[in-house]
Amino acid sequence: MTVITGQAIELAKNFTYTYLVKRDFDKVLQMMDSHITWIGTGIKEICRNYSDAIRLLEAEKSGFYGHFVILEEWYDVIPITDESCIVFGILHVKEDSENVIVMDMHIRFSLVCTLRKGIMKIRHLHFSIPNVAQGEDEFFPRNVSNQGNEIFKKVIREKTEELERLNEKFLESEKRYKFALEATNDVVFEIDLTSEKVIVDEQKFTNLYQVPFNSRYWKAVFTLGMTIVHPEDRENFMQLLNLEHMKQSIQEGNEVLTLDYRIKNIEHGYIWVRATMVPIKDSTGMCTKLIGSIKNINEKKKKDLEMQKLSQKDGLTGLTNKMHTEMAINEYINRSDTDKKGALMIIDLDNFKAVNDNLGHLFGDAVLTDIAEKIQKLFRSTDIIGRIGGDEFVVFLKGNNSPEVITKSADKLMDEFRRTYAGEKRNYKISGSVGIALYPEHGESYTELFRNADSALYFAKKQGKDSYCMFHAGLKDAHYIEEVKNLSIQQDGHQKSFKENIIEYIFKILNETKDIYKAIHLILEITGRHYNVSRVYVFENTENNLDCNNTFEWCKEGISSVKESMQNICNSQLRDYSANFNESGIFYCSDITSLPKHLHEIAEPQGVQSLLQCEVIHDGMFKGFVGFDDCTGARMWTKEEINSLTCIAEILDTFLLKKRAQDRAIQSFQISQSILDNLNSWAYVINKNTYELLFINKKTPDLVSGSMVGKLCYEVFFDGREAPCEQCPMQELEKSNKNNYTVELYNHVYNMWTSTTASWIKWNDNSEVCLLCSNDITKYKEIEKKLIE
Repeated sequence: MTVITGQAIELAKNFTYTYLVKRDFDKVLQMMDSHITWIGTGIKEICRNYSDAIRLLEAEKSGFYGHFVILEEWYDVIPITDESCIVFGILHVKEDSENVIVMDMHIRFSLVCTLRKGIMKIRHLHFSIPNVAQGEDEFFPRNVSNQGNEIFKKVIREKTEELERLNEKFLESEKRYKFALEATNDVVFEIDLTSEKVIVDEQKFTNLYQVPFNSRYWKAVFTLGMTIVHPEDRENFMQLLNLEHMKQSIQEGNEVLTLDYRIKNIEHGYIWVRATMVPIKDSTGMCTKLIGSIKNINEKKKKDLEMQKLSQKDGLTGLTNKMHTEMAINEYINRSDTDKKGALMIIDLDNFKAVNDNLGHLFGDAVLTDIAEKIQKLFRSTDIIGRIGGDEFVVFLKGNNSPEVITKSADKLMDEFRRTYAGEKRNYKISGSVGIALYPEHGESYTELFRNADSALYFAKKQGKDSYCMFHAGLKDAHYIEEVKNLSIQQDGHQKSFKENIIEYIFKILNETKDIYKAIHLILEITGRHYNVSRVYVFENTENNLDCNNTFEWCKEGISSVKESMQNICNSQLRDYSANFNESGIFYCSDITSLPKHLHEIAEPQGVQSLLQCEVIHDGMFKGFVGFDDCTGARMWTKEEINSLTCIAEILDTFLLKKRAQDRAIQSFQISQSILDNLNSWAYVINKNTYELLFINKKTPDLVSGSMVGKLCYEVFFDGREAPCEQCPMQELEKSNKNNYTVELYNHVYNMWTSTTASWIKWNDNSEVCLLCSNDITKYKEIEKKLIE
């Protein structure tokens, strides 16, 4: 045996011992050539390079922690070249374990070993396990099909037994739902989705609906929908109870289908009822039936609607309040109609403060109430009328944006507002000013319409009050711009530099505004006009920093907007854009012809001749920039301009980043609250020391109408109880020293069994509070009781 073959055999023995017995994967990798290839016994166990080898060994290391004993081994070698040879052989190995079942294998292997710089390495290795189903005289196993038939029969037996178990479970589930529903006074029904027939207690059905019963499902729905369902609920009733719609809802994972609607009743006119349906699945998982009930919820529904109506009203005037006015207008704007039209009018009383201060607040309240009534009489009941401030009202006219019609309505408002009230020493006159914006011409959202109508109102006031103004492009936020013109004049008449005033003024805008995004638009315009630039803009990176977007932009008259075309720009396309900024965070270019080609190709189509940009940094990372473009020609930016614009950009950065973080926090909170509100559980949070309710989800008031944040949990849920419950879940949780604790409780006030889980969570002030989630298990307890009896 030559030296090289001896080295190869030694390497092979060392490899099998290290790999199978010692399981030292680091040493195994050291034995492999940098170009190793490897075919193992697994379906996907193929290695094409050294990186694959590392990956495969890491996966094996995390998936199997044992090791083997080599019981028998046999090696042979065949030289290939002067520096390489093949080692092949058979290993009989057994898992070294005390388990009852251990691996016992015969492994065949082959290794291509190569001498690299005097060191023998494994260039290729191949493992295989003999097929025990193949005879000694066979090249392919002939008895595989027989073996497969036996396996197939076994699988069939197992599946049959599983289907029988599922069928028993399905029948038990169906009986449970029927038993629970029939124990109530509700109308219980069953829908067979195959035959499309309905089974129902006809006496209960007739008592509730007061119409004959039809067992054909579609006929029953059609008859009810066209004869006794309230016209306003009819379309929703027919659509949601359509069988195809219900099947789709079930496929989407809805476990309970619910519909509230009104039906005609001889004694009470229309009453509210609730249809609730639960899908019943067969042993294959297919939904074949729906079991449901129809419940009279008239009294509770009327109370809920009344409370909802009151929550939407302004307490003094009875008009829609500010929040619901905005919601109603947005709801109209967001409808799917393609021909929607409208007009938003902001109405502000002139000189009302003098009346309120001198004639008293009660008198002022009476004036506001009277004005509200007059506004309501001037417009249709379908229009949206709301009070959004002390002496400020909003009217949204649906379906009409004709300037002629709108201005006539404004004239009528002017006539109604002109009044004089007598005081002890003088008379007090009031009038009204109106700002008007048309939808969709002047805005396609409530925010945009309101901003533009507010600009028009400003000019109506400026014209001497007692007038109206229709928005047009020249008015856009002009009242803010005009204020800036006066920034350079001090109270004593001496000149003061713009820079000395601008910082203070920008802080004032940002601190006083309720809409930070609107304020940023204003600041961009103020800055752009003063410094006579063509375009001012903000670019922000996405959360993952892979793309950036032009999020804000102001353009001088005659300069085209590029904001829409500057969205979802891949940062890799910009080639490390942050590298363009100097140590002070400034990217300055007086003439874009000097820019690198890839940046020049972006700037030139936008008409940019010169630019100045200030970077946005957050937590040490580049997050975007604020930019100023000049499209009129090359520009030498002065030191004063650079310093001022840099300072403005830093202020914008600070407020914008804070607002983005706030928006993310609000969105996270809304998602969490939405999850809790949509749980089919009563979820509430209590103070661990005082038992005060800190949060309740939407389902909780359905159980307890008086439940609200601030009350004590045991008072609310146990009708005025004066001390915590003996089986208080939170106390049990504290005793258990666990993160959560579940207990079954009986509530004698509501005659209900609940399964309640208590968990510790962190609250806003980082204090520890208790989250409780309760599910109604009454029907299951009743079934359990009857089974025991």
